[in-house]
Amino acid sequence: MTILKSLRNSTFTASAVFQGMLSVHSQISLCKAHSISKQPLSSGQSSLRVINSNKRKLVQSTAFDSHQCSTHSFSVSAKMDVENSPPPSDRCAIITGVARSTGIGRILVHHFLKNGYKVVGADVKELELKVTEGRFEEDPIVKHSADRFYFVRADISDPLQAKRIVDEAIEKFGGAIHVLINNAGITNPMLAEENRIKAFADTIAVNLNGAYYMSQCVLPYMPAGQSSIIHMASTRALQSEPNTEGYAASKAGLCGLSHAQAITLAGRVRVNAVLPGWINTDPSGDAALRPEDHEWHPAGRVGVPNDVAHLCFFLCDSERAGFITGQEFVIDGGATKKMVYPE
Repeated sequence: MTILKSLRNSTFTASAVFQGMLSVHSQISLCKAHSISKQPLSSGQSSLRVINSNKRKLVQSTAFDSHQCSTHSFSVSAKMDVENSPPPSDRCAIITGVARSTGIGRILVHHFLKNGYKVVGADVKELELKVTEGRFEEDPIVKHSADRFYFVRADISDPLQAKRIVDEAIEKFGGAIHVLINNAGITNPMLAEENRIKAFADTIAVNLNGAYYMSQCVLPYMPAGQSSIIHMASTRALQSEPNTEGYAASKAGLCGLSHAQAITLAGRVRVNAVLPGWINTDPSGDAALRPEDHEWHPAGRVGVPNDVAHLCFFLCDSERAGFITGQEFVIDGGATKKMVYPE
């Protein structure tokens, strides 16, 4: 009820929605029942964050301040300020789902760093996150930007941990966040009949709820007319395979969330969905791709993570993409437009 009342107002505070969201969360115990990893944090266990320094170390997270969001409010009628958008070197991006060494998230971090952004990457997989951090420190292209990237271990299906990501980004890089890319997600095939309900709930908790939590937490820090949110959906929002109900529903939900937020945040933040198709995130598996795999795509090849990164970077440019909001961008080499006939 708190959320619905807040949304009816033409001007409202992000904290009102967030506090209502926390109330719902406390009732259904998302942080206990639904976790990105198969080994969720036990009750009372401290979350850990990874800090960029000469000697990497793990530090206990700070306590949640329920009053912090209340000091930041925004109006849905805020005037766009595209002309005064800062250069990339003064812009900050938060990207979730970055731990996989060859995944879309890591490539997104690399692409935004290479183009001057300060980047906060978040993932639940602590060990993989530290490995990815180490690779960035050694990367010849972005290693000179070691003071411009920062990684946080967190489970976005818990709104308290989602808020912690934003809090640490503000603490590290200052008072504004210009880009949020909700890339974190799980597939969780619904194969075992006895686990179908849990698999569905877990997938929605991460892929859809987590994206919403991150959005609500970051909004108070997004400058009007200079900010962009991207939800990483999938062509599975448009077409499906057996036993993928949770994944398909979560990705379709991200498309709905995108256009709903685009209207709610009109004049302040642009929101779009990106729907990748077949993206080869395993370069070592290139040899396993058959010629017909490439030929199946009207574009003549299977996609690569850089294809997605280039699109996202364009959509986050408030000057070049300032008239684009509430849209779904399918990036699949034309595959979903291809008619399929039985042989």
